[in-house]
Amino acid sequence: MSTIFANAKINIFLGVTGVRSNGYHNLLSLTVPLSLCDKITLLEAGEDVFRTNDATLLGDNIMVKVIKYLKRYVGKNFSIELEKNIPTMAGFGGGSSDAAAILKFLNKYCEINFSEDELCKIALLFGADCPFFVKNKAALVSGVGEKVAELGRDFRANLAKYNILLFKPNFSVSTGEAYAKLRTRPELYISENMAMDLASGLIASVNGFEQNLPLFNTFSQIVFDGHKELVSLREVLPCSMMLSGSGSGCFCIFQDPAIEPKIALAIKSILGKNVFIKKCNVL
Repeated sequence: MSTIFANAKINIFLGVTGVRSNGYHNLLSLTVPLSLCDKITLLEAGEDVFRTNDATLLGDNIMVKVIKYLKRYVGKNFSIELEKNIPTMAGFGGGSSDAAAILKFLNKYCEINFSEDELCKIALLFGADCPFFVKNKAALVSGVGEKVAELGRDFRANLAKYNILLFKPNFSVSTGEAYAKLRTRPELYISENMAMDLASGLIASVNGFEQNLPLFNTFSQIVFDGHKELVSLREVLPCSMMLSGSGSGCFCIFQDPAIEPKIALAIKSILGKNVFIKKCNVL
């Protein structure tokens, strides 16, 4: 029996730059792995079995799809048990991380021996975020998610100085829903040059350990327009706040750990006492 941990991520920058002829979107994101993890227990079995504490994930789960894909290389069946800790439809990358974790583990465990580049190409079959989780270091991600350029050790060390608080309101936004709405708002797309300039500015701000980081997310206007409580929350928080991805999950990033209780209180007072909140570290 093997235990695997699949970590979350946030996009501290996410700019969508346009739509390809095949319907996929080009983007530029600054993606960061976090300490919040799903727990996956994997065991060789007589037949493939998938169990989880989140009933909404039963069925043709993304990890099951990875197992099925690898059948051509591995003549084994597996029992998978998923302890889901990363909220779904939040933009924290939980499903993609689970898929990449299984792919990387079985590549080693079953001695398939794909290179990292080969793993990234396979991972893209299961989702745009999956190649990032193969490398799983702070990176500038572009194209439709297939280009993952790891950022330097100094940037990662500087980013790790910040405190990060994740939260998910009591509503969800699916990736399909978010991109469908974006297609009706073409004015929200930004140019590739503008995206690179904004991302470079954010990197410089992190390296300068600035208090209020110039966070950006193309989807924030779409989600915030429909949920004014997030606008109200952002106005009262004593720190930078932004949507994480295309889901409803958000994050606060700040320097002084002493203000964390104040941030959590503001989140609960506006979004409700039962809202998901989690303190995380950068990996």
